Amino acid sequence: MSEKHLRKGSKFPQKENGQLRLYSTKYCPYAQRVRIVLALKDIPYETVNLHCFDKPEWMYDLNPAGLVPIFDTGTELLTESLKICNYLEKAFPKPSLPLNERDATLLAEFDALLALFYKVANNPDLGDFLQLLKHVEKYEGELSKRGKYFGGDEPRMIDFMIWPWAERAAMFDKLFPEHLPAPDALHNLRAWCARMRQHPTLLQLRTNVESQIEIYDLVRAGKHKEIDFDI
Repeated sequence: MSEKHLRKGSKFPQKENGQLRLYSTKYCPYAQRVRIVLALKDIPYETVNLHCFDKPEWMYDLNPAGLVPIFDTGTELLTESLKICNYLEKAFPKPSLPLNERDATLLAEFDALLALFYKVANNPDLGDFLQLLKHVEKYEGELSKRGKYFGGDEPRMIDFMIWPWAERAAMFDKLFPEHLPAPDALHNLRAWCARMRQHPTLLQLRTNVESQIEIYDLVRAGKHKEIDFDI
């Protein structure tokens, strides 16, 4: 199926019963979480990409909130990235991507960081950015206790759930070039990022950060419908 992003007025693409389908937006980090897990587990599926600022009318029949990702299991529709990834872990247990209670707590706290991430990305403010860095320092300390990865010696579900935003953090190099952490700061997170970037699946699904920057520039300019997610 074509991965071109469907917009308002597009017809609903019919599917076969029982077929797995992911409704996604190419540059959505939440949808990227699901794509990563699907790739890690080598699960066959099809993608239908949706323009998240010019949504097809039928999208709201799939998810009244109008948000991606949406995952069609063939028997039910699942929304929210963590719920979808947990479903995939249970339905397709190999390779195992465990998420223990400590990891689940860390991910729940990650939402506070994400709120600041989007606040800064959508309306850059130095004070908010410095506050975001304080949240990041917590994950630097947590990683120092865990090893090479948040999962220990090998990446686990927790690493792959955090990665999409770590990959996009390079956006802030352009916004706050004079206020970035010193090269010797956050050394555990920097080493973790370097390892994650070399992971075969993440190399395959890497985000074009320059294109992501262009998208956020248009968002801040209020030109949402001019965004071309097919870039």
